[in-house]
Amino acid sequence: MQKNTKFKFTFGQILLGVAVLALALGLVLNQMALNEVSHKLASATSEYEKLVSQGEELEHEIEQKVNFSNIDVLAADRGMVKLEPYQIRYVDVDEADSMSASLANKEQNDGLMDSIVYSFNILVEYLK
Repeated sequence: MQKNTKFKFTFGQILLGVAVLALALGLVLNQMALNEVSHKLASATSEYEKLVSQGEELEHEIEQKVNFSNIDVLAADRGMVKLEPYQIRYVDVDEADSMSASLANKEQNDGLMDSIVYSFNILVEYLK
């Protein structure tokens, strides 16, 4: 007597097999998506670090260019000179319809006519 051994799958076993295959496929696809996002994150992090490095280089370059000794050298190259204290004049504007001018050094006042011309020039500049 020979036994006929046929495997018969029930509907529940087939459904369970399909569910297991679907879960396995989902895990593989999920891992692929995770790897893709991880790669994008790594490249974005690399780009960010590169930009931060460039920003630091630019800040260092700005600090070097704003250095007062460099400014003095550039100004001297262009023929600029620092003002002497007697050349500095201050204008006080306390209210919108009045103003007064004061000289930086009262001892250097050249005369009445120069003061009048200077005050007139300040008034013209104020009214522009």
